[in-house]
Amino acid sequence: MTTQPILNNYQQIQETIDALKVVDQVQVIVVSKYAAVEAMKEAYNIGLRTFGESRQTDALKKQHFFQDEGVRDICWHFIGTLQSNKIKKTVANFDVIQSVSSVDLLKKINIEAQRQEKVQSVFLQCNFTPASTRNGFSADELSELLATLKAYQSLSIDGLMTMAPPELSLEAKNNSALETYFSTAKAWAKKAEKALDKDNFEVSMGMSNDYKTALKCGSTMIRIGNGLFKN
Repeated sequence: MTTQPILNNYQQIQETIDALKVVDQVQVIVVSKYAAVEAMKEAYNIGLRTFGESRQTDALKKQHFFQDEGVRDICWHFIGTLQSNKIKKTVANFDVIQSVSSVDLLKKINIEAQRQEKVQSVFLQCNFTPASTRNGFSADELSELLATLKAYQSLSIDGLMTMAPPELSLEAKNNSALETYFSTAKAWAKKAEKALDKDNFEVSMGMSNDYKTALKCGSTMIRIGNGLFKN
């Protein structure tokens, strides 16, 4: 049983994707941080299978709920700030870690994945705003990092993730600056794809307030929470 608002919201989002995307496929990551499991189940029932969580303790409870329901086909993405003391459980319980924002985290996740005999899928969280205090690799740091990524044998570097600065993320305020930011992220994703000799390198950018612009700039994953669950 699915309530109409979630279905209607998703249909509108999908129509927007179809109208604005410049890549073959765009995946919707359901940002379920503030969603109750009942609402998440409704999203699941309309076909959504990828959920993004940023609080480990709450996420594990939700995972257990779906496991108890017999659900085994959800892909869980960790999208929040990752603390070193949470790495072990995050590697054990998440298919993808999108928020790898430092070399220190790369090293520690690689070691833990090796311990767990797992190849952990990760995205590089990047921040292309000069002098910003937000987490993420800067363009200069990313430039140095790309040549070293193949050394992480227990990691699969599968994408780049970024968040637009808050002052730009309300699309109506400054579209050109927002487009510049997302276009920069897309260009760096292409460089990373080439450096890693990978096909289908993901670009996770765009949230409920700014995903339309992100789609125009080549996003392959958009992270939607309020835009899906709002009444």
